[in-house]
Amino acid sequence: MTAPFYFHDDGFKPVTCGNIGFRGYLFDASDNFAAGKSATESFEHVKTAEELREVITRLDGAFTVTINTDDGLLIGTDTMGLFAMYYAWDGNNWFISDSAHEVKTRTGISKVNKSAIAEFLSAGFVMGKDTLVKGINRTRPAEVLFLKNDGSCQAMIYERFLPDYFSSKSRHDLDQQLGRVLEKTSRRLVDSLQGKTAVIPLSGGYDSRLIACMLKKAGYTNVVCITYGRPNKESEISQKVAQKLGFRWLFIDYREINAAAAINDPLFLDYVKYAGNLSSMPFLQEYFAVDALTKSGAITEDAIFLPGHTGDFLAGSYVEKTAVCNTMKYDRPTWLLKQYFSFIQPGKAMGETIRGRIAAWFDSQEFPAIINCQGYDPLVEEWDLKEKISKFIFNSSRVFPFFGYQFRFPLWDRQLRLFFRRLPYPLRSFKSLYDYHLEEQYFKPLGVYFNRDEIREQKTQLQIQFVKSKLKPFVPEFIKKSRISKRDYLCYKHFTRVMAAELTKEGTRPVKKFNSYNALICQWYVEKFTDNP
Repeated sequence: MTAPFYFHDDGFKPVTCGNIGFRGYLFDASDNFAAGKSATESFEHVKTAEELREVITRLDGAFTVTINTDDGLLIGTDTMGLFAMYYAWDGNNWFISDSAHEVKTRTGISKVNKSAIAEFLSAGFVMGKDTLVKGINRTRPAEVLFLKNDGSCQAMIYERFLPDYFSSKSRHDLDQQLGRVLEKTSRRLVDSLQGKTAVIPLSGGYDSRLIACMLKKAGYTNVVCITYGRPNKESEISQKVAQKLGFRWLFIDYREINAAAAINDPLFLDYVKYAGNLSSMPFLQEYFAVDALTKSGAITEDAIFLPGHTGDFLAGSYVEKTAVCNTMKYDRPTWLLKQYFSFIQPGKAMGETIRGRIAAWFDSQEFPAIINCQGYDPLVEEWDLKEKISKFIFNSSRVFPFFGYQFRFPLWDRQLRLFFRRLPYPLRSFKSLYDYHLEEQYFKPLGVYFNRDEIREQKTQLQIQFVKSKLKPFVPEFIKKSRISKRDYLCYKHFTRVMAAELTKEGTRPVKKFNSYNALICQWYVEKFTDNP
């Protein structure tokens, strides 16, 4: 059995203790924080896949563990799957690494997975265990994988975001319960920070603002809030929130960045390979901000980033887009194709390829018994979490360890997941309970709840977005382009224009009709980092 080869030495340095390898951080069953070699103690007595499954279900955090056994290699991933391992069988041995490119180089496996390219170009990720190279696979979120010495493998998913029941408590009691859960989440977060600088990418929205308020209420003062892009209404709100809470606020203006120099910088190209790993779109969003903060020395070397990822997902902002699935009109694959694969408008052949792969994803799953709620489809939301959220949203945070920093995901805390998993859908729809609780228990008491002239109420905003998404197919192309450019607060046009020019220079026609600048990023990535003919 070939031992895992760690190519990346980032903010979460891989450690080995005996036959156990570990990367990331965890909270044990008693809520104790552990990282590095101390984290390997949780797996000392594990010898089989079933034993690993039993242990890992009691843990929380962001990590991947590997355990060498006499019969093969065990791999366990957290529920986000952020520290994915890539593996391939070369006919004699398994090759396993945290770098898909390294697996490709060492095994000589390079055939492009053409059926996966369609979904990557239109959604920014590859489904299931596949990558953009046929024969190179990746571990999945919440997976225990056993790569056996004979070339066979055994895989099991140990956690799903599926309701086993819906709470029958009153709205008032649920609001109180959410308060208790958030208080415990705050304590675990503060304990894990260990006094280090907490850096919050602070937008004008609710999730990152909640994290800032949690730290304020907990009395944690070593906090820096950052905002980036070009000045806009949300950056104004971000500054006001930070000032009101007494936290330092930094703004990185992307308009001042030389886009051509930035895109061709060797460091940036290294990041793209690192974050993309032949399976996910490399996010530009925070890269230039973290690069600037690092070079200027504006934050300490041991700073820990706290993105607000998944607060909105758990709270229910995606419920209308995913779980409310009109099965009378659409089957699941058609519904998901319509809702999520929209960077470009897939043609008939491309759409059928994607639809077939979505159908195959559902066919390959073994779902446990769940409780159904009329008008909602929990399995569609499960797909959203395991594919879009894990490989697209969570993957954006790989920028922090790339620059040597750690991160925490306080809004993906296990008790929060369990609470919202059992919250009746009407209280998740348009984030009904979540927004009410945050406004009444955090924002108003701390003076960071602003009036309608400064920011629309979240529910109204979500409802407007929902209606607009229904009307999008009927909007003329020139109006779409105008709106995309107008809302480009992150200056993506500034950077993707350089990518489009590179594509043209290399003889590839850049996509013209697109609904997101991400379409150009995905096309540029495929052409530059795969052997796509």
